[in-house]
Amino acid sequence: MQHKDVLRHYLDRHAEPQAARATALPGTFDRAIVVPAFNEGDAILDTFTTLLDSDRRVLLVLVANVPDTCSDYETAAMRTAALADTLATRFPATWDNAADLSLHQVSASLSWLLVDCFSAGRRLPAKHGVGLARRIGCDIACALFAAGKLREPWFVSTDADVQPPPALASVAASEHAGAHTLPFLHRWEGDERTRVAARLYDFYLRYHVWGLATAGSPYAHLSVGSTLMLNASRYAQVRGFPKRSAGEDFHLLAKLAKLAPVMPLAGTPLVVRARVSARVPFGTGPAINTLRALHDPIADYRLLHPGCFHALRVVLDGVRTLYDERTDDLPGRVAASLPGVNGQRAALLLTNAGAREAVSRAREGASNRRRFLQHFHTWFDALKTQQFLHGLRDEGPGTLTLSNLLCHPLGPTLPPAPCETEAQLETVVTAMTAACDEALARHWAGERVFGAPTEPG
Repeated sequence: MQHKDVLRHYLDRHAEPQAARATALPGTFDRAIVVPAFNEGDAILDTFTTLLDSDRRVLLVLVANVPDTCSDYETAAMRTAALADTLATRFPATWDNAADLSLHQVSASLSWLLVDCFSAGRRLPAKHGVGLARRIGCDIACALFAAGKLREPWFVSTDADVQPPPALASVAASEHAGAHTLPFLHRWEGDERTRVAARLYDFYLRYHVWGLATAGSPYAHLSVGSTLMLNASRYAQVRGFPKRSAGEDFHLLAKLAKLAPVMPLAGTPLVVRARVSARVPFGTGPAINTLRALHDPIADYRLLHPGCFHALRVVLDGVRTLYDERTDDLPGRVAASLPGVNGQRAALLLTNAGAREAVSRAREGASNRRRFLQHFHTWFDALKTQQFLHGLRDEGPGTLTLSNLLCHPLGPTLPPAPCETEAQLETVVTAMTAACDEALARHWAGERVFGAPTEPG
């Protein structure tokens, strides 16, 4: 099926109803940026003025939403309605559909499209949460591209707590990518404990992706929903954001990575405001809450043991040899290559997950080594990779403190330095970010399992 047919099929059968209504929007735009907003103040209207000086026409799709049930329901509803009122007052609507959509022009290059998902009768089911809010905005971007009102197929998914750089309006994408992750940094607010918690979370994110990249996983990418650049046709192929209250970014990228690599983009980072939050059951806000609650966050925080990533690398290296050796015994190969109890536990996890059967099926459906690896990694996907690592965490190498990780021979190579203060932590996080970027660069310069190959199959 051609890309245009895939997109049309998705829009006709699976897109949210707001998408079709948005095609009546007048004018054309160069780039769409999707911004879900729940319980946000009107400061968001100034945050995105960084895009005012762009020489391209930018459409900010503001999905102002309130779940049908939440702990601070009345406050959230009133605050979100006040945001919409302020938008209409400062920038009167130049178009509306007399229902749930209105266009507000800030300048010749910047406009807001307000999507009303907060008024009575339009609120979102709580169980669908931010996933549905992102889906509505991204479906609108897809529909506008299909209707010729958006000039390019790539659009951005971000959040109301993000300050975008001016270059976001024109950053270029690769046609070979399944999606892109945009560079970002957290701007921490509040007391020292909150700032330290935010930086520890930054370290965790980069360390985890470093581990996946050094292991050779095709799912080595950050999963942060506010930092994504998506392609309309690819997005349609995987049927858009899942309707989930959390983890929607992880599951979308996991599916997109099976089409083509989810690759990082360089450039000026987005600035994400790190804040204490209970908006979602897991993710940045809850993670910072948990870290703040530790007696001594820097000393007490525990991370996945690097031996878990080493075991993953043994698994993925082992798979690459199985095709030529005509054997399906991946657990046995891992147990032999990773001596001791860790090898035994890794082999047991693979056996219980059905690895032998998966390898056999991959071999039956493959005409060459590359196809074999594609079939295997379609089975051993991002979720199974995460389950494998968590299994080793719980039953294998486990976890270790940050100070122990910094001197572990299997950990990332970072400048030797103590990490006891906020300033020292900042140095460590900066080094970890550089190590992650370097690992990803090496990773994507090598053989690709999905998408365009970089070496013959």
